[in-house]
Amino acid sequence: MILSMTSAVFRTSGAISPEQLDDFLARGWYRVGAMLLASRYYLHEGELYSTVWTRLPLDGWELRRGQRKRLARIERQLDVRVVPFALTEAHERLYRRYLTVAPGERTEDVRDFLGGEEGLDRFDTWVVEFRDGRELVGFSLFDCGATALQSLVGAYDPRYRRLGLGSHSLLVEALWGREQGYAWHYSGYVVPGAGFMDYKWALSDDMEFLHPEHGDWAHRRHFGALETPDQRVKRRLRQAATALSRRQVAVGWRLNELFAAPHLHEPLAECLAEPLVLVLPRTAHGQPLLAWNDEAQEFQLLRGLPVEVQRTFGGDPETTRCDRTWVVQGVLASGLDADAVADHARELIPSSGITMTTGRGRPPST
Repeated sequence: MILSMTSAVFRTSGAISPEQLDDFLARGWYRVGAMLLASRYYLHEGELYSTVWTRLPLDGWELRRGQRKRLARIERQLDVRVVPFALTEAHERLYRRYLTVAPGERTEDVRDFLGGEEGLDRFDTWVVEFRDGRELVGFSLFDCGATALQSLVGAYDPRYRRLGLGSHSLLVEALWGREQGYAWHYSGYVVPGAGFMDYKWALSDDMEFLHPEHGDWAHRRHFGALETPDQRVKRRLRQAATALSRRQVAVGWRLNELFAAPHLHEPLAECLAEPLVLVLPRTAHGQPLLAWNDEAQEFQLLRGLPVEVQRTFGGDPETTRCDRTWVVQGVLASGLDADAVADHARELIPSSGITMTTGRGRPPST
C-alpha cells in the first residue's frame, strides 16, 4: 500500500484539537496556512523530487557536545525565549528582510503564511525568539498538539546568518518540547537529492522518517535503501518511454507544475493530479498522456484537454503567470505492464505520430 495520494487537503471551520493535530502529523500531514495538507512531491528548478517527512523522538534525546557548544555561544550573544505567539510588526519586518536571502517561492508576510486570522485562531502556535538587546533578529514558529510539536517556519536577519539561527531554532523547539513532556518534534520534510532541507537530519542520529510505501516511521539508518516516489515515477515512465520507442511512437516528458491544484482549488478538480507525464502525439479525440499513478501502482493512459491557468503570487498583478496543464477527460487504459499500455497507445496514434525519435522534452534526472 502506498501512503496517501499526490496531494490531499483537510479544511475545517473550527479549531484543530491537539489530538487531531497529533493524528495528522503521525500520518504525514502538515500545516499550510489554515489548512492541513499531505503531499508526496516537490518541484524545484525544473526537477521533480519527493518530500519525506521527519520527526525526532524526544524521550531520552540529548544534545551532542557540538550542539551544546554552538547553542551556548548563541545564548551568550542573544536573548532566547519561547512564548505563545502574538504576531507583531517586528515579526513582519524581520520576515521581509529574510525574504531577501531566502530561496524558493514564499508567502509575502507571516500573516499570509499562517492563513490570516483564520489560521491564527485555529492552531496553538508558539514562537522561539532571538533578540539582540530589544531587537528581534530571528524567530521560528511551531504548533503544539497533545504529544507532538510541529515546526512551521523560521526567519532571521541576514546580518546574523553566521550564527545558524535557522537550524538552531529547531534545537530550541525540541529542547522546550522535551522539557514540557512532549513525545515528538516534527521537523518537516527533507527533499532527497535536492539537499537544501538536509540540515534537519542534523538534529539527531536517531531521527525517524515516514516510509512513503507502508506508512510506518523508520529509523534514519534505513533511509539510504529507500526508493522515493519520484524515483519510482521516473523509473516507471522510462519503462513506458522505452516500450513506446520500440513501437516508434514519439513521446515528450512534461512536468505538471499544477499537480496539487485539483486538491487545492475546486474549479481545477478535474485537472491532472500527477506531477510528471509522457505526452504522446495528439489524436482526433484529444491529447493522450501516459502517467504512472503511484497510489494505484499502475500506468494510466489518459485523454487530456490542454488548458492554461493564470496564477498571481502575493496578490501582486505583476507576478501573474500562465501555467499549462490538462483537464483529464477519461482513462483510456491502465495496468502494471508497460508493453500492454504501449500497445494500446500505439493503436490510438495517427501515422503522423509514428517516428523513431524520442519527441520533445527530455527525461528527468535520476
